[in-house]
Formats: sequence, structure tokens, C-alpha cells
Amino acid sequence: MEPDAFLYLGVAYLKSQQYELAKEQLAKALKYYNGQSAETKYYCSVYENHKGHPDKALKWINESIENFLAGYSKNRPYNEEIGQMYLE
Repeated sequence: MEPDAFLYLGVAYLKSQQYELAKEQLAKALKYYNGQSAETKYYCSVYENHKGHPDKALKWINESIENFLAGYSKNRPYNEEIGQMYLE
């Protein structure tokens, strides 16, 4: 199974304001990434923030940063991924 497909579908649903469908796809992505994906956790944060849950959003952001620092992020130097993360 290609977890990127679930991630990108979740991002597309978020951008089209179909939040519950986004949540389902992001959950599938996390399942297939074995819970280790900085980008997926970032978009879970976006979802929770939209739903009015800032504490949950912050939890997801912190986990996203941890995953990023541990190397669980998209890193293809010649191809920018949809929603690729960068630490600034």
C-alpha cells in the first residue's frame, strides 16, 4: 500500500474543506506510515485546529516536529512533495 496516496488525498480534502473525509484519509496514511510521518501529523494538526481543538493541534505539531527531526519526512532533493515540511 502506498501511504502517500492517503496523505495527498487527505491534503486535497482539507483544501476543499471536506474535513471529515480528510480526517479519514490522514488516519489511513498514519496507519500505513506506521505512525511516523511529519507531514501527515502536520495536516492532522491543521484538521484539529480547524475543528477548534488547539490543544490537540499543538500535540500534533509537536509530534510532527519530533518526526521531522528523527528523519520521518519527505526528502527528495529534486522533487518537492505536496506539503513537504521545512524547519525554519
